[in-house]
Amino acid sequence: MGDPVEVPFSLGAIGQVLVPVGDVERAAACYRDVLGIRYQFGFPGMAFLDAGGVRLYLATPEQDGFAGRSTLYFRVPDIGRR
Repeated sequence: MGDPVEVPFSLGAIGQVLVPVGDVERAAACYRDVLGIRYQFGFPGMAFLDAGGVRLYLATPEQDGFAGRSTLYFRVPDIGRR
């Protein structure tokens, strides 16, 4: 049958963006009520919203120095491959 074809690694679309915020409830209300982004669900210290198929993850930073640093989560076809 032959050797398997090596497919180059590539990133898919952005699936989620972590946005560190100081006050999750206030930030979630702004994204939901002012910007019209659909609220999905929340837990203490975090909230999730749907921005046209990209999930916004609002969270209070757990470590110093994380404030203002967003994290992008890309979709990949096979995360275990690398």
